Formats: sequence, C-alpha cells, structure tokens
Amino acid sequence: MVVSDDLIAALQGSAVELFQLRQSDVSAPYISWLSNSDVTQYLEVRFATPQVDELLSYVEHCLVSPNILLLGIRERVDGRHVGNIKVAWSPNHLVGDVGIMLGDPVNWGRGYGSQAVRLLSRFALDSLHLRKLVAGIYRSNVASVHTFCNAGFEQEAVLRGHALLDGRPEDVLLFSIFGS
Repeated sequence: MVVSDDLIAALQGSAVELFQLRQSDVSAPYISWLSNSDVTQYLEVRFATPQVDELLSYVEHCLVSPNILLLGIRERVDGRHVGNIKVAWSPNHLVGDVGIMLGDPVNWGRGYGSQAVRLLSRFALDSLHLRKLVAGIYRSNVASVHTFCNAGFEQEAVLRGHALLDGRPEDVLLFSIFGS
C-alpha cells in the first residue's frame, strides 16, 4: 500500500520517523541485515535468506497490495535507515498483524522499536481504521516483548509450542492493542 506524503509526514517521533519503503531502499545494509543471524533469529526469513531480486519483488508486492503497509524506520538525527515495520490486515475483520525488524544491533536498546510500533499503531488504528492490532512474539524474544509492552500492547494469549526455534518447540505470545 502506498501512503500519501501528507500522512507519512505525520509518522515522526523524537528519535525515529517512518517512511514509505520503496525498491530503491533495498540497499547493501538492508540486505546485510538479513544475513545476520542475530537480526533474523526470531524472523521467518531465517529459514531462507532472500536474494536481492526476491527482496525487490517483496517490496513491490507490499506497495501494490491494498492490505499491507511496509514502512522503513529512519533515525531522525542522521536519516539512516535502521529497520522496517509492517502491518498486514484483513479487510473483513479489520485486524492487523504487526512485525518489526531493527536491522543493525548497534541500534537495539535505544527505544527505536517501541517508538516505531507506537507510530505505526496510532496510524493503523486511526487512519487505516483497523480495530485491533496483534503481534506474535517468541517467548524467548524478551526485547520484542518489552518493545510491544512499551508501545501499549498487552499479552492476550500463549500459543504453547507453536513454533520451532533451533529445532525445539517454542511458545508464541500473542500481544494486542485495540483502537478506540
């Protein structure tokens, strides 16, 4: 989904801003994030690192899809692209699934993730008129649990042994936030 520049301009926090991710943003740093096992350990992309042409197709797919919004996360100070955040939703149920990736571990622990999740959540609930957002988080991914809790999400459920992490069953915690 392509969002107007006017709406994107409002997606600014004190430390990060969100921007419309385009194929031209598929850069060497972005590609390197997906080869870093620390970055991808909890992401589905860890099973098959995409090639550049696959990433370009993925970004294009998100741009043309009416129910997927893929945004980049940029540091406000120097404008560096530091990660991505996405919401994909059901138009029938108005429930969106949120995912985030902060690409360079040097940016972890700075509050960028929580701020990006807050910005996207407000936009998805207010401007896209979704009624609920959810995020599935591996139990051992303490940083993501912290990120979503700081952004106002609450744990709704535990999907016991729902995923495999390093070949072992891992609980997935379901977090959610509702619109007003």
